[in-house]
Amino acid sequence: MLGAQWAYENEDLQSGNTYDLHCTISELFEWPDQQPGSTRACMQNGTALLDARYALYPNRIERRENGMFVYEPPVDAFRVPLDVGDTWETEFRFAGMSPVIETWAVIAAEPIELAFGTFDAVEVEYTSNSAAGTGVTTAWWVDGIGTVKSVTETTRLELVSFSLP
Repeated sequence: MLGAQWAYENEDLQSGNTYDLHCTISELFEWPDQQPGSTRACMQNGTALLDARYALYPNRIERRENGMFVYEPPVDAFRVPLDVGDTWETEFRFAGMSPVIETWAVIAAEPIELAFGTFDAVEVEYTSNSAAGTGVTTAWWVDGIGTVKSVTETTRLELVSFSLP
């Protein structure tokens, strides 16, 4: 929805520094293949980050662009509904770069407590493998809101507010 807003606290687990991350659906549009799309613009501590552009399907959100980087081919960001035990794999590359393989698994369905309430969430773990190395992310997804928390070896991201226009 145009104008939807997320505010996160982003913590660097190595330094202990925290940053404010604010994201907004800044644009709704139609891709050349007639699929509805949206642009999610984010700012961290007042500095603009790369805009992410998605294709919106009834049962999934597809990543197509991140700033000047184009996903080749486009890949799922999340599928809905997410059921415990679901697994899938995606493979993509950005132009001129080595492939990235992501392996996804739905680990649990559980309540998650945030600063502004408790929500029914689905815990998802995904592993990204590329020439740069391997990284594991655990994320919690809430229908109607999106990612409300994610944790890697080096960062913790937690939603502190969400609003619809």
